[in-house]
Amino acid sequence: MDFKGIVVRPIERAEVSVFQKLMQAHHYLGALPKIGNTIRYVATYQDDWLALIVFSAAALKCGARDNWIGWKYRYQYDRLNLLANNSRFLIFPGYHFKNLASKILSLCQRRIQNDWLNHFGSPLLLLETFVDPTRFHGTIYKASNWHFVGTTKGYQRIRGGYSDKNNSGKMVFVRPLQRDAITILSHPILEKYYQTGGRNMRLNADQMKSLPDFFRNIIDPRRGQGRRHRLEVVLAISAAAILCGMAGYKEIPDHETVDGIEHGRIQTRKIWVTIDLNDYLDFPHAGQAFMIKRQSYDKKTGKTSNETAYGVTSLRPNQADAEKVLQINRGHWVIENSCHYIIDWNYNEDKSRVRVGSGPENLTRLRRFAVGLIKSKNVKSVSQKMRQLLLNRRAVFEYLKLSRNSQAHCNAY
Repeated sequence: MDFKGIVVRPIERAEVSVFQKLMQAHHYLGALPKIGNTIRYVATYQDDWLALIVFSAAALKCGARDNWIGWKYRYQYDRLNLLANNSRFLIFPGYHFKNLASKILSLCQRRIQNDWLNHFGSPLLLLETFVDPTRFHGTIYKASNWHFVGTTKGYQRIRGGYSDKNNSGKMVFVRPLQRDAITILSHPILEKYYQTGGRNMRLNADQMKSLPDFFRNIIDPRRGQGRRHRLEVVLAISAAAILCGMAGYKEIPDHETVDGIEHGRIQTRKIWVTIDLNDYLDFPHAGQAFMIKRQSYDKKTGKTSNETAYGVTSLRPNQADAEKVLQINRGHWVIENSCHYIIDWNYNEDKSRVRVGSGPENLTRLRRFAVGLIKSKNVKSVSQKMRQLLLNRRAVFEYLKLSRNSQAHCNAY
C-alpha cells in the first residue's frame, strides 16, 4: 500500500450511522456517543475505509496529565476545552499494515487544530488518550512521539461520580500540538486568543456588597497601629480570593500589576508591605518592609523567570501605600536600565580593575559623557552607534565638533 494515497477527513453527517455501526461491530469498547466537542475522522485509501478515529472532550480530571502540565486547579477547568481526548481508534481487519496506525495518527494531528477551530471556535493545544495495559502497550502512540506521563488510579466514571471498585489503571499518553502548549496551559495569565472559557461568577453586585456583613460581628484583635482597613472588609476580600483559588491569605498581594500583555513579554509584579517588622529591623528610620515578586513570561521562547526582592523604605504607610512603593521601586530600575545597564554592557564597567584614587570616578564620568552625547542624537541603539563610530573616526570628531565641517555634518550622525 502506498501511504501517500491515504486521506484522513472528518465524516459527513450522513455517514454518522454507518460510522457508529462499524465502531460498534469492530471495537472492543463499542461505539461511543458524543462527549462534549467531538470530531469523527475516517481514513480512506482509494475511497475504501481503512480506519476510524474519534477525538472528544478531555477528561475532567487526570492526576498524571494534570501534574505533567503543571497547571493549578483554578485554571484547569476553564482550559479543558483546549484539550481533546483520542477516545477511539480502530483499524479494520485486513488493513493491519506496518506503520499504518502511526501514519493515520500523524495525518490527524496535522489537521485537527484547524478542524477544531472551525467546528467549535476554540483553539486546540494538547491531545490525550488512555490505553488499557492489559490489552495494549501503547506502541502506536510511542511511535508517534506521544509522551507517557503515568497511569490512572483505576476508578471508573459513573453517573453518580466514580466507582468504588479500583480496576487496573490506564496508561496516559499526551501529545502537545505546538511547542509552547504546556507553557500556555500552565501560565497564570492566558493569552486573549486562548481565552474561550465562560464566566464563572454567579453573584450580582448587590450580593457581593453583602459579603462583608457576614464578618461584621467579629471582634477585631489587631492593635490600633495595624488597622489600615476594617476587619470585615479584609475578611470579605480574603474569602473572595480563597473562592477564586488562592491557597491562603499570604498569596493575596497588597498590589499587583501586569504589563506587556499585547507585547512579546508579560511581566507580573506583586508586592506585600508590612510595618510589623519595624521593631526587629536594624535600619534607622525604617517605615515599612516590603517583598516584591516578579514573574516574566517570554511569549516567543515560552520561558518563565521568577525573582523575589526584599526591601525597606523610610516611607510610612500614610506617606506611601503598596502601589506607591512598587512605583518607586520600578522607578529605580528605570534609572538602572537607562544608564547603569548601558554603561556596563558597552564598557564592561562591573569588571573594571581601576580602583585607585580618582580613576574610577573619572572613567565613569567620561563614559556617561560619551553615552549622553550619543543619546542626544536620538539614536535607537547606543551599542550600534558605538560600533559605527569605531569604524569611522571622522564621525567621532564630528560628534565632538573638532573638525572644520563638524557643524555641517554633526546632524548626519
